[in-house]
Amino acid sequence: MGEWSREYRKLAREVESLKLAREASLFEQDLSNDLERRMCEEAASSKRKADDGWEVDSAVEVTSNMTSSTCVEFNESPPLAPRHQSFRRRPTTEGVRWP
Repeated sequence: MGEWSREYRKLAREVESLKLAREASLFEQDLSNDLERRMCEEAASSKRKADDGWEVDSAVEVTSNMTSSTCVEFNESPPLAPRHQSFRRRPTTEGVRWP
């Protein structure tokens, strides 16, 4: 019975570690999405300013080129990236029976 108990605790720790890794990955993806959204908004804003005759900063032009694979031309701001709040709950041991 002692061997089973040790194996169970080991697996519980591994599951907890995997949950934390998934949470970290989702957080990293959210940060990436936010940055990309802001860059797209800035590129769109710069394009509108250029269309209105404003002078465009060359750094913004580079940013616009960097995001060309994900930022397509649009007339309005892109929709905000959805948040996956249901996946961001703090991992718990609720419902887990410990030996």
